[in-house]
Amino acid sequence: MGWTEGYQSETDYVLGYFPELSPNLIRFGMTLSGYAPPPDGPYLELGFGLGLSLNLHAASNPGEFWGTDFLPWHVAEARLLGAASGARLLDDSFEELAERQDLPQFSWMTAHGVYSWIDPRQRSVLRGLYRDRLTPGAAVYLSYNTMPGWAETAPVQRFLRFYVENMSSLSDPLVARLKEAFGLINLMRTAKAGAFENRPLLLTRLERAESSDFAYLAHEYINTSWDPLYFSDVAHEMSEAKLRFACGSNPMEAIPALSEPPAIKEILATIGDATMRHQMIDYAVNRGFRKDIFVRGGRRLPEAEYRSRVLALRITNASMSDPEAWEFDGPMGKVQLHENHYAPALDVLRRASRPMTLRDLGAATQKDFNTIKEVAASLVGAGLAHACHEEDATSAVRKKCAALNKVIRERAAIDGQIQFLASPVTGTGIRVSRFEQFFISAIEARQDGPAALAKHAFAQLQSVGHAAVVDGTVLKTEAENLEYFTGQARTFLDKRLPLLKRLGIA
Repeated sequence: MGWTEGYQSETDYVLGYFPELSPNLIRFGMTLSGYAPPPDGPYLELGFGLGLSLNLHAASNPGEFWGTDFLPWHVAEARLLGAASGARLLDDSFEELAERQDLPQFSWMTAHGVYSWIDPRQRSVLRGLYRDRLTPGAAVYLSYNTMPGWAETAPVQRFLRFYVENMSSLSDPLVARLKEAFGLINLMRTAKAGAFENRPLLLTRLERAESSDFAYLAHEYINTSWDPLYFSDVAHEMSEAKLRFACGSNPMEAIPALSEPPAIKEILATIGDATMRHQMIDYAVNRGFRKDIFVRGGRRLPEAEYRSRVLALRITNASMSDPEAWEFDGPMGKVQLHENHYAPALDVLRRASRPMTLRDLGAATQKDFNTIKEVAASLVGAGLAHACHEEDATSAVRKKCAALNKVIRERAAIDGQIQFLASPVTGTGIRVSRFEQFFISAIEARQDGPAALAKHAFAQLQSVGHAAVVDGTVLKTEAENLEYFTGQARTFLDKRLPLLKRLGIA
């Protein structure tokens, strides 16, 4: 099998950002769910891919950050940002990492999607790291493909893997072979082959695949070890590493009304075992991916301390205007938030000069403890608000964020692939487009006004032979580009810059 242990290594993983891995967001969800957050201490991400999440979180959170990915070209890419973020980036396998003598005891470990993409032996090694390298009170973020949500898709995964390994030229790039395999799947689907009939979730996945990055699909479908897992099995395996389930990573999961399907609510009330309850919910919503937080000896908060910690949580708005629609992705699928219940809190957050505690937000909106807790969980879970650091943590990471953001903005002229900057206020990355990064750089260079920002942005594109593309059409003349960028700059100065200043990015 070789050093890759059956893991697909022919294509790079896609450059993605996953805010759920932020220790600040994990801390927020744990507090809402009644657990004391981990003690201050080192953080380790296992299988960091191209390292964008790790670098953004290393810059925007206090503490020592480590990460490993056994593909050396992933590590080389991640280190382009690592000097600025301060992250310590390794190319060790899990086994090699377990043998190191220089590792600290970690307060945080995260692994996004890796657990269901590796074989049972590697999962055992990973659990050994949890058992041996976590301090008491530590938290583990673990996301993974899960059953029963992948049950319909399992035969397709086997079909795709067989095709790329046996039915096309192995000298062809993997992505090309995978496209051929999906093409054959679509022919069978069009011919109404029985395996595709009455499979709505499978059809949704196949339709989504048509517009997906095939480099990502190669990692999702072509690993030798492809094993969607049941929550009950994962919970049992984690218990062997002295870990127990604490909560889901989405803050909405701390609110039963947002995380327990109404159709089985009465049945759930008769079930005392927590693992069985979560397994039943997975069956009810046909869940295909879990984002779990496990704790090593996590302390449950007494009621008085729980209320005090929840009311001390800080949040801020994620936009300067209300959303056009109030339907969002939640733990049970789509969730409809009622505008008249949430809009007043967003309005108060926008008018505040800094992040607000839930105590102050509750007083300003005249909402009691349980209501303001639910409002905050919903707003953060829906992406309408951000969980925020304490002010001393924000002050401690401002310089690191500024250094990393400068490196990312300098790269924007070259390719514009990284569209996130580190926020010292939230401890996460914030989406900032390539053109917005140009505008921020112009402002830092003391250029002022829409025309000056537009000129700077166009000059950045010109330096690499690029131009603006609008609705699929390349703007060819300087006048067309400057007119377009001037309009974009006006919108940026009016709507985006105030928010980015609040988040410590501009």
